[in-house]
Formats: sequence, C-alpha cells, structure tokens
Amino acid sequence: NRDASGEFIVRKQTDDITTSGAMTFFQESAAATFGITFSATPIVLTGGCETDVVNFTGAQAVTTTGFRLRRLSNTNTEAGNNIGWIALGT
Repeated sequence: NRDASGEFIVRKQTDDITTSGAMTFFQESAAATFGITFSATPIVLTGGCETDVVNFTGAQAVTTTGFRLRRLSNTNTEAGNNIGWIALGT
C-alpha cells in the first residue's frame, strides 16, 4: 500500500513462530518476507499480545525484501502465534 507521500506500508499477522529452548525465557525466530521490494531498508515494528503470556518481539537482519522476526517468551508454547509486524519505507 502506497500512502500519499509515496511511502509503502506493508503489514502481516504471523502464526508460525513457536518458541523452543531450555531456559527460563524461550526464544525463537521466523523468516518474514515483504510482499514488495523496498528501495531502501524499511523500519520494521513488531508486536502482539496473548493472555497470560509475556512476548518480547523484534526485527533482526532487516533488508529491502524481508527480516527475521525474533520472539522471547516466558513460556515454551505456541502462545506466540499472535505476533504481527508493520514495515514502513520507500
């Protein structure tokens, strides 16, 4: 989606990131691909919520075509499935 200033806004809700590990906090990542190719590296914001689950999220290795969605959680379950992201750029 291109806004009035000519910038692209791309967003998605993901349901394919599950934590695994043997720590107090579990971490995992999943690849995310933009539906377009940005002309410069975009700004990527991540987030989401689940009842009674702590999810810390972030974007790693952002390029013009995608990034790795990182998740750190207090539970080793699929409760991180409700994580979304938005990419802003040109």
